[in-house]
Amino acid sequence: MNITLNTEQTKRLIKYSIINDRKILVVGSPGTGKTSITEQVVKELNNEHDKYIYHSEICSMSEATEFKGIPAIIKEEQAKFLPIGLVKLLESMSKDENKDKILVLVFDDLGQTDIDVQKALMPIIQGKDVNGFCMPKNVRIIGLTNNTNDNAGVYGILEPLKSRFHAIINMESDIDNFCNYGYNQNFNSKVL
Repeated sequence: MNITLNTEQTKRLIKYSIINDRKILVVGSPGTGKTSITEQVVKELNNEHDKYIYHSEICSMSEATEFKGIPAIIKEEQAKFLPIGLVKLLESMSKDENKDKILVLVFDDLGQTDIDVQKALMPIIQGKDVNGFCMPKNVRIIGLTNNTNDNAGVYGILEPLKSRFHAIINMESDIDNFCNYGYNQNFNSKVL
């Protein structure tokens, strides 16, 4: 599903997707607040339930091993991927002390990401096993990217990666939503 929403509608859909475990990809111009809105939603959810953990991965600055692990020989003739970074965090979400928590995993700058990294992200976003590690059920995934026509270095996103999201949201900002947001955030009146 590919739909266009304003910033307030996008915010409501991000909240809905986190609560209902729906993966969405938010596409919008640089500086329109995709990341800020996502952070704000998680803060608001924490005000209600205090069980959400926000974690952002800047994918344009990542390498594939960060999402697959590092191959290592454990015993003679036996290899295994050692978890690092994100995979280690995901493993921790399976532990008893985190079972009641929800990790909101944000993949930012997806469209600026190398193809190898996009391929490595596919099983994580789909919720499949990653090198023998089972994805925990208490992880929610949000993807963020700029448009390809914004001159922001966006190469595009592989179609198989896009297909792992339940919906692609084209976020369009508008002046009314910006003014309401600015008013609530105590922006200087001259800015508004």
